[in-house]
Amino acid sequence: MIAQLSYFTLSHRNRIAITFLLLLSFIMKIIVGFVFNENAFRALQHRLLLSEYDATNYYLQAVYDAATQNSFIPELHWSVADPGFNIMLYWVGKIYSFCFQGLSITYFHFIYLLIFVHTLTFLYIFVRLEKSEYLHKIVLIMFAIFVFFEPIMLRFSFSLEREIVVSLFLLIFIVAYMDNNIFVMIVCSFFLVWFRDMYLFLLPVFLLSYLVYRKFFTGHIIFFLFCNLILFSLTIHLISTNNEEMAALFFQHGKLSDNAGFGTIIMSSGYFIRIILYSLLGFIAPVPIYPFFDKDLPVFYIFSFVMGLSSISYLFLNSYIIYYLFKSDDRKHRKYTTIEGYSYSAIYKAYIALFILHLTFHGLIYNIRHRLQIIPGLIYLFLYILNAQLTNKGISIKVNIEKWFYLCLLTIFSLNVLYIVLKMIA
Repeated sequence: MIAQLSYFTLSHRNRIAITFLLLLSFIMKIIVGFVFNENAFRALQHRLLLSEYDATNYYLQAVYDAATQNSFIPELHWSVADPGFNIMLYWVGKIYSFCFQGLSITYFHFIYLLIFVHTLTFLYIFVRLEKSEYLHKIVLIMFAIFVFFEPIMLRFSFSLEREIVVSLFLLIFIVAYMDNNIFVMIVCSFFLVWFRDMYLFLLPVFLLSYLVYRKFFTGHIIFFLFCNLILFSLTIHLISTNNEEMAALFFQHGKLSDNAGFGTIIMSSGYFIRIILYSLLGFIAPVPIYPFFDKDLPVFYIFSFVMGLSSISYLFLNSYIIYYLFKSDDRKHRKYTTIEGYSYSAIYKAYIALFILHLTFHGLIYNIRHRLQIIPGLIYLFLYILNAQLTNKGISIKVNIEKWFYLCLLTIFSLNVLYIVLKMIA
């Protein structure tokens, strides 16, 4: 199916190479997925052999529903995770039961599904990039690197979580938002709200924020992002301070540890300071190091390490895009604000939306897995900008991408070393 979708949706120029790339990545991730999941089950033996976030428990409940119910929308037990995600699992189970009579549904059947969705995400990115007249070689190379090595997408294509599915719908929404495609935006909004009800509030904020930027902040994107950070933190602080129910809703994922630590210090701060600190730390969050220190883990926990490596790509993508937006605001480049086939306003719209998502998922929740919803949009926007820069001969690329990546790598590495040293001293 991947080969067919790739072959019939891509241009003749890139059809063979990209189809082979996606098929190879699909096969490799299935093989690696077995190794990583076996490691996860061994690492989590002290947690009754459940995978992250009790995902296996949800999976077992979904299989039970698939085997015992016969309704369009199953009645799910209260312990099962978000209904939208598990209704999907319910129907995946039904399809497997119908197509493969006598074949027991296993955890890895759902892993195959998520790796397939992960592959579709990159196929969609490439199909949209091909709308440009020409894709430069460096863009194709960067695309291939992300396909194989983007850590958090790789990690969650192996784990039973809704994030990989939500990220695809959000990517389609972001691209439609850039293209002013109202119909696709409405359809994607339905699925986004179904999977995560917070999008009911986030989607209107995307639109409002860009309107405010266009009206009052054009040419001052950095100042606008800073104002967004302050206003977001202040708004949540005022609402949470005066309404305990809203505070519980905003910070339901926050866990105040009894042990002294950096997280405990931040969590004990006021809402305003906490959101600002977590929002800023979200850009440079070092690799989670508890696999090195958690004595309860019988083996080194590979999943956690891979997930933490996403901090490198996340910092790289965000910093490069922000630098590009900053340079675009420079008066010297105003005469190049129109490039055939590209829209500067679309780039601003997309990143403002992604920045608001960053504030929400890092400032309030500070859970690294939620950045998966942001990453595909960042990858697409980065490749879109890179191709635009290469296409526009009037603006030379002032940044060496390789050196930029090494700088981000050095930043994250240094933070980890510092954190480990402080952890050992403490």
